[in-house]
Amino acid sequence: MAAADDDELKELDEFLLARALEHDSPTLLFRLGCEYLISARVLRPGPVTVVERVAHARAEAQRETFDRLAREFTDARCAALDALLVTDPEIGMTRLRWLSTGPVVASPAAVKAEVAKLEFLRGLGADTLDLSVLPAERRRRRCDRGRTMAGTEYLPSTRALFPCFEAGTSYS
Repeated sequence: MAAADDDELKELDEFLLARALEHDSPTLLFRLGCEYLISARVLRPGPVTVVERVAHARAEAQRETFDRLAREFTDARCAALDALLVTDPEIGMTRLRWLSTGPVVASPAAVKAEVAKLEFLRGLGADTLDLSVLPAERRRRRCDRGRTMAGTEYLPSTRALFPCFEAGTSYS
């Protein structure tokens, strides 16, 4: 085994980026990176170096995700997505919270409320989003993250989560 040179570290970066587009877990990416170095018969650099490369790959994957979805982000859609974070006095919570709250009991009123959510999402155009530019696992992870984030965690840079959340909510 030889110590990692610049070319091999660049190959590791490319490998990690490809995996980061599919998976978002830093622990998994670290493990996959180490396995890649072992299979390439490269002496693994220190853990800090691998962690830094994993962090870089995750940031690049986030940028790539946004770039792939950029055409979906019209000014009108961005305004509608931002409005999901504003408390709606009619329902007493943000629309994002409303969308992520499921029914408590099976009743006609609960079904009606879920249909109202579906109609709201269709009004935002969630049913017309083209998420096929993202790997399936990335779509699923983005949807899961979008569902569990607190409203205060959303920034314009995380807008790429919203379409995934909307589409995931409208079809689940």
